[in-house]
Amino acid sequence: EECMPSGAPEVIAAGGLRDVDAIYALHCAPLLPVGLVGVRSGPFTAAADKIEVRITGRGGHTARPHLTADLVHALGRVIVDVPSLLDRRIDARAGVSMVWGAVHAGDAANTIPGEGVVRGTVRVLNRDAWREVPNLLTDLVHSVVAGTGAEVEVKYVRGVPPVVNDR
Repeated sequence: EECMPSGAPEVIAAGGLRDVDAIYALHCAPLLPVGLVGVRSGPFTAAADKIEVRITGRGGHTARPHLTADLVHALGRVIVDVPSLLDRRIDARAGVSMVWGAVHAGDAANTIPGEGVVRGTVRVLNRDAWREVPNLLTDLVHSVVAGTGAEVEVKYVRGVPPVVNDR
């Protein structure tokens, strides 16, 4: 049920799917020539989740970083360290990929901002790993930011589950 689309358990419970042996779904694949249908068993498409990390803390002048939480430094650690640590905490065969797509912190070269945010996607081929990733990532982000003096908020938004085709 955790991997089913919203509302599917209710439809099944209401008798909407009786005597069903299999369900087939289609997805366009622009890399295949028109008229060709591709079929494959096992992991097929990855889950597509989103993550946002917002860091806040005391800003200030770049001449005195010791009086600030140095948010840009903290964001840099999240950007570099979290995907690297994730790779070492999840089985490499699970097909986990984390990529940052947006970063914003401050506007002036001589000012350490009081807030910064980084947003990205997490893609996972393995259902067990997909269940584990949100808590693991949240813990990793908090541990990476812990020594900076900044506060951190992690928003993890589930997308669609991984598609694993039956043989």
